[in-house]
Amino acid sequence: QEAGDVSAHQWEQAQNYLRKFYPHDSKTKKVNSLVDNLKEMQKFFGLPMTGKLSPYIMEIMQKPRCGVPDVAEYSLMPNSPKWHSRIVTYRIVSYTSDLPRIVVDQIVKKALRMWSMQIPLNF
Repeated sequence: QEAGDVSAHQWEQAQNYLRKFYPHDSKTKKVNSLVDNLKEMQKFFGLPMTGKLSPYIMEIMQKPRCGVPDVAEYSLMPNSPKWHSRIVTYRIVSYTSDLPRIVVDQIVKKALRMWSMQIPLNF
């Protein structure tokens, strides 16, 4: 019933996606059923929380993403101290051939300056 309008193969793909990106309830930390995880995914994406798959939800699930769960304690280094520096040094290693280097540098500088205005980091 939860599979809605998708094939058995798509339902299996959806189950794998939900296990990977919605491993537990974000509030209680308990492991949920796949329907609960599907509802949590729908809530995360601002969709109606039906608990049923649709072709549109399958489309969302198949988009490329970073691999980090949507509900989790985020830490790339568990039990390690947080990064306390507010200064970030960067360099551009590879430039595009579509734009002159100076234009790329100016665009990146402007973007990082805008970002610095919103967060407590300096680049």
